[in-house]
Amino acid sequence: MKKVKFEYISQNEMKFEYKDMKFILEEGKIGVYGRHQAIRLYQLEGLKKAFIKCVGWITPDNYCGDQRACITTKPVTMESSKALAVDYLDNLLK
Repeated sequence: MKKVKFEYISQNEMKFEYKDMKFILEEGKIGVYGRHQAIRLYQLEGLKKAFIKCVGWITPDNYCGDQRACITTKPVTMESSKALAVDYLDNLLK
């Protein structure tokens, strides 16, 4: 993984800069009835967040539609999602 500085801004949000752009990883409720959690990647422009991609599920809700749209289908943590997000952005911003 490229050397990127991650900084927690709240208990469930982590920001970082990559290729002169700002991004945020956010852990939150998602899925059918919002019972389960996933980590999502956003780009920051000032105070606005633009959704980029779901990194992965922390706890899946057994609804495969959204899970296949994530970067990985394996369970993730905030720590493991760092490398996945940077690799995805690296490929996206080539």
